[in-house]
Amino acid sequence: QQTSGGGGNGTGWVQWIEGNMAAAWEAAFGAPTEVFVPSGCVMMLSSISKAFPSHHLLLADFDFLPGKISDAVNSPVVAQKIADDLSRRGETRDMDTYLVDQGTADIFFPTDFGLLQHMYIETMGEAGLSVRSTNSERHPDFFSTYNVSKATVTLSGEDPLEKDYQNMQVFTASTYA
Repeated sequence: QQTSGGGGNGTGWVQWIEGNMAAAWEAAFGAPTEVFVPSGCVMMLSSISKAFPSHHLLLADFDFLPGKISDAVNSPVVAQKIADDLSRRGETRDMDTYLVDQGTADIFFPTDFGLLQHMYIETMGEAGLSVRSTNSERHPDFFSTYNVSKATVTLSGEDPLEKDYQNMQVFTASTYA
């Protein structure tokens, strides 16, 4: 579970997320037993606000992942490579916990893009920056809007950017100092 830790800019934001995310989830679905807080995302946004006060940002990630380890809010998927069976080498198996030895598994967290937008606006505001724009679109919609998909059509006529990755979104944002 990610925790606020550390201190510095964004720590208050992590506490706000913990309280508000849990409250929103409880109102919609009942009390969660666990909440995975995207504290790494808050730290990244804080770093961007300091290093690049006037910027354009484009982020893409999964907003849903099948096979998560629990019903907790923002629960991750934990996948471990199968190395002990030569006939299955290269395959992965899903684990039922994130408490695995360091370096033995990949841990994937889905991104809550509504929360990302709120974190972005708040973090940039705390840094004294004016947010010019924010937008979040489904992966196929983004690539269709910017006409990128014509370059990705396969020989069979299918476009994997529109057909696959239905569980992805693209977030764009910009500020000026």
